[in-house]
Amino acid sequence: MNIAGAIITGARLIKNMQPDRRVPARLLLMPFRGLMEKSASSFIRDYIKEEDNVLDLGSGPGFFTVKIAKKVGPQGRVYAVDADENSIDILLRRIKELSLSNVTPIIASADDLSFISDEAIDVVFSNKTLCCIRDHLRSINEIIRVMKKDGIAYMSVSRPALDPLSVDSGEWSLLLSKFQVIRKGSSLTSRWAIVKKLN
Repeated sequence: MNIAGAIITGARLIKNMQPDRRVPARLLLMPFRGLMEKSASSFIRDYIKEEDNVLDLGSGPGFFTVKIAKKVGPQGRVYAVDADENSIDILLRRIKELSLSNVTPIIASADDLSFISDEAIDVVFSNKTLCCIRDHLRSINEIIRVMKKDGIAYMSVSRPALDPLSVDSGEWSLLLSKFQVIRKGSSLTSRWAIVKKLN
């Protein structure tokens, strides 16, 4: 095992002792969120197409899920995955109120997507999800497994705080090395990347 692998393995041992973080749904539905997360909104606008199968990983109560569902249209599908049952309950109510028939809400952790077939997803949208889960590397491997060969993904993480679930700059670089990076950037509060599978 190389040094980077040893660092990740050691970090995973610590993170596995921590539960996945749950962010209160009311915070995830704040209207100004789209303004604060311009890279996520731009990705939805520029990369998601009609009829795409999209995995919204860490969907919460569906702030971005609804936008994605409208973008893919009735022939597309959005799998909205979140480990928080309360967020999924709120999302179920929202998609019913909005008559969105192309959203499938699923209660699950980002590190076990066994309910999705290999290479079934056109687009993965994972906005600030990795910094809320224990096993970052396993989640990345699941993202790679479910992405189609020509699939694309948007991933972002909050800048680290004193938190054992955080993704620091070294780990972020290591996780991104598993992909072909198309674009990446950062702000005061987060790092983001648009990636494809390695050939």
